[in-house]
Amino acid sequence: MADFICNVKRYRQWKGLAQEQLAEKAGVRRETILRLEAEKYNPSLKLVFDLSRILETPIEDLFSFDQNRPYRYSSQTTRSTGQSMENSEDKQAYFNLLSN
Repeated sequence: MADFICNVKRYRQWKGLAQEQLAEKAGVRRETILRLEAEKYNPSLKLVFDLSRILETPIEDLFSFDQNRPYRYSSQTTRSTGQSMENSEDKQAYFNLLSN
């Protein structure tokens, strides 16, 4: 489901926290953390910021995108620009822009 790489498990374990402990601190259920770590859950922006704060780790270290993974779009248009991203060069340029 997710098109991102989730490193929450690595940082959670490094901090010595169980899934249940992290879930409690973040105000979510353990199943949410389980699904997030399995990359089967797209977290809300609030949860992303909360996890970053709790794990004392920058967001970009917790979550990243792999440009080699196939991406799924709900439409072929970016919301911010309204431009089509139908060819791979457009997609690569878009992801390069995001990574800068």
